[in-house]
Amino acid sequence: MPKIVDHDQYRRELLSQCLAVIADKGYASITMRQIAESLGVSTGTLYHYFPSKESLFEQLVEYISYQDTSEETVAQLKNLPTLAERIEAIFEFIAQNEEYFIHQTLMLIDFCRQRSRDEINASEILKQAGTRYEIALYKILGIDDPGVIQLFLCLTEGLVVRRIYQ
Repeated sequence: MPKIVDHDQYRRELLSQCLAVIADKGYASITMRQIAESLGVSTGTLYHYFPSKESLFEQLVEYISYQDTSEETVAQLKNLPTLAERIEAIFEFIAQNEEYFIHQTLMLIDFCRQRSRDEINASEILKQAGTRYEIALYKILGIDDPGVIQLFLCLTEGLVVRRIYQ
């Protein structure tokens, strides 16, 4: 009997494993062959799901941003009674998942280092991911001021960057 594979689930499993691999080696220096070897799959399998390294990156950014801003995560954080408790819960969530957020930050920084500011600004996938995070924060914090949301994002991202070098 042929093996039945849920291709979407398998693609998500590959993506969930890719973050640490790319963050550790660096987006610019790692090859699809090295990623495949690290995941324990053939290069052909990796190319079947991701036609290029950039496609893999884009799908990974999309996957991560959907995971981080899932309805379940937002619901857990927004149901706390006070703004102070919601902010504290966000920082606790980041602290509990520090390695994950450090990997995410390293991957994004390395990817962006290889692009011009215009290329970064034109990236639809980065725009969409950024918008998902902003909307999630609007829901969690109950704050409609885009400037405050941007400040909060800069603060949390800055804390993750600081943890990288301290």
